[in-house]
Amino acid sequence: MKNLINFTALAFALIFLVGHTSSQESASLSFDESKRLIEKFNSELIGVDKEIDKRIELEINRQVSIAPKDEFESSSQYVARISKAATLRKQLEIRYEPERKSRKAEIKQKIDKILEMEFTKPVKLVLQTYDADKEYFPVSLEDSEGKSYEDFLNIPRDEARILKETISSANVVGLYGISIESGRVSDYYFSFKMKIVNKIYSSIPPVLDLNQKQLLQYYSVYSERHVVYLRKVINMYLKDRNSIGKYEREVLDGIDEKYLRSRFIVWSIDPFLAGGQYIKIIFIDHPDAIFVAWVYRILEVRSFEKEETDEREMRLNRIRYKAFLADRIHSL
Repeated sequence: MKNLINFTALAFALIFLVGHTSSQESASLSFDESKRLIEKFNSELIGVDKEIDKRIELEINRQVSIAPKDEFESSSQYVARISKAATLRKQLEIRYEPERKSRKAEIKQKIDKILEMEFTKPVKLVLQTYDADKEYFPVSLEDSEGKSYEDFLNIPRDEARILKETISSANVVGLYGISIESGRVSDYYFSFKMKIVNKIYSSIPPVLDLNQKQLLQYYSVYSERHVVYLRKVINMYLKDRNSIGKYEREVLDGIDEKYLRSRFIVWSIDPFLAGGQYIKIIFIDHPDAIFVAWVYRILEVRSFEKEETDEREMRLNRIRYKAFLADRIHSL
C-alpha cells in the first residue's frame, strides 16, 4: 500500500529530530523513578475524580437530603426530593467539569512528558552481512537481561567497510522508552546509539529535506473529497451523534472521543477494492496510534478502526513526522 508520507521512496521521514527528548533531561530520572512518578500521577488522576465527586456529594447533601424515604414522607414528596437531588447533581457536574478536565489534563501532560523521555541501557551489538544494494547493515542487539532485538543501520557503502573494521571499539547503548498497557508500566526498545571515535551512528532515521513540490503534492490530499468527508462526519458526530446515519454512528461509537476531537494528518490513502478510499490517519493531539477508515464512494464511513501498532513504531513516527504532527494549518 502506498504511503503518502513516503511519496516515492522518501519515507516522508521527517524531519526534525529536534524536540526529541534531550539526553540531559532523560538522564535526570531513572526508569524506576519515572515508573514511580507515573504511578503517582495515575493516583492523582483518580484523586481528582474522588475529590470533585466528594465535593458534589457534600453540596447535594447540604441543599437536599438524599436519605431513604422517611416513614412520615409521602411518595410524591420522596420522588420530588430525589428528583431535585438528581437535577442538582447534573448542574454540579456541569459546573465542576471544566475544573475536572483542566486538572486531569495537567496531570496527563506530566505523564506524556515522561512517556516521551529517552532511557539508555548498555547493549551488545553485532553487525550482520551488509546489503550493498540497499546500503544498510542488519543489526542484532542484546541487553544485560538477555533480551534480543533486531534493527538496521543505514550507512553508505564507502563508510560501511570502515565501520565493520572498527566496530570492536564502539560504545553502544540501546534507547528505551516507557509504555503503559492495562495500567502496567514497562520499558521498550526503540533504537540504538553507537559512538566510534567522534562519530555517532543510530538506527533513528536521518532528517530528510523535502522540496516545495513534494510538500504541495502531499498537502493536496487534504482537499480530496473522501478525506474532507471523513472530517465532516466526525465533526457532525461530535456536535450531535444523531445527526448522522445509524451505521456511521455505530462505527464512530467505537472510537474514543479524545481522538475524534483532535485534528488529524493523513498517513496514506489508497483506492479500496470494494469502492471508495482506504484512509490511514494519525490524530495529532494523541499520536499514539494509526487509524484506518474506509470511506465508500457514495461518501459514507463504512469502517473506522485503530490499527495494530507497537510503541516503538509509533515513537519513531513521532520523531520522523514531528513537523506534520505539529501542523495545525494543513491538518483537518
